[in-house]
Amino acid sequence: MGDVQKELHRWKGADGQAWGYSVSHSQLLIRIFREQENKRSRTSLYLYLKDCYRVSFNDSWRDVDIQIQEEPGKFGPEFIIADSDRLFVHCGVHPFSAESPNFVRFESTDM
Repeated sequence: MGDVQKELHRWKGADGQAWGYSVSHSQLLIRIFREQENKRSRTSLYLYLKDCYRVSFNDSWRDVDIQIQEEPGKFGPEFIIADSDRLFVHCGVHPFSAESPNFVRFESTDM
């Protein structure tokens, strides 16, 4: 979890967006980005949250300060991901993060 929290600390103060949400797959993708005068740099940090039990979020917000807290759960560690009253997610899987200059999205699946 240290690497993800370290990345979130580097992006503190940026803008956040709920970028993708799948109720059926219990997953949420958060995009964290900085608006730049030079529009050529579009690198974003994506925070991928899976096995989400409880989710509450604003569509977008400024001054990101996302914190991750690990707690013991019935079947192993659980994670609380929060940013004030703008984001609250309770997950059963360790959060993942990745930087990318490209837009990331969930792949569609045929059922």
